[in-house]
Amino acid sequence: MKKTVFIIGACVCILFLSAPPVKPGIQFDKSIATKKLIPATISSITEDFYPMAVHLALHGMNFPPKYGSGNIARLIRLVTVGGSGDPNSYTFYIGQTGNWTATILDDVFGFSVPAGRRYRIGVVQFEETPTGINNKTLVSNEVEFLVLMNLDHVTPSPVPHLGTEVQVFATNDLGPQGTKIVKYGTLPAQITQWAAANGIIKIKLPLKAQPGTHDLYVEENGIAVSKKLPVQLLSIK
Repeated sequence: MKKTVFIIGACVCILFLSAPPVKPGIQFDKSIATKKLIPATISSITEDFYPMAVHLALHGMNFPPKYGSGNIARLIRLVTVGGSGDPNSYTFYIGQTGNWTATILDDVFGFSVPAGRRYRIGVVQFEETPTGINNKTLVSNEVEFLVLMNLDHVTPSPVPHLGTEVQVFATNDLGPQGTKIVKYGTLPAQITQWAAANGIIKIKLPLKAQPGTHDLYVEENGIAVSKKLPVQLLSIK
């Protein structure tokens, strides 16, 4: 079943058949649906990392206001690349709390959006009616973008010696492990646990690792799908 997720602050609502009702006092204006839309253009996307969230910003031009007349609203839509046949396919809508101007749209999300995946990102307009959300319309181009995992810190730090179990903490949902591996420098680490929803990976550093500081990151099919986190190893034994 295809899943649709609306992210409102720290609350996540997964919608299957229904949607939020019309805001009190707002009347449905059917004429809005016939008005010509000026397509917005996304020229680039940036991702920054906060201690407990990820910040996504869309840069471009002709972005419409967040709210139109009547019951028109717009949000940023993220659709996982892979299609509806993918059992881990999701559609996310964000944009309730961030900045929204004609040239930049941004918002912050945490565990609600699985990271380490590619998404088609665009701006969607929809109508809120008493029966739900209708007439979703893409009003911009879509840009494919890899949302990186935010590896935040490890414990213990520094790592005292090889053989120590290391917990890696991320600030977003890691999604399924699949073919993902963890690397320390250029060497694969041993993964002992992958707790996606909690943002925790337990590993043991590679036996051939040398003392010093090396980048720890997640890789899939030869591509880094996480931020690189410097981790210090004090001793081999």
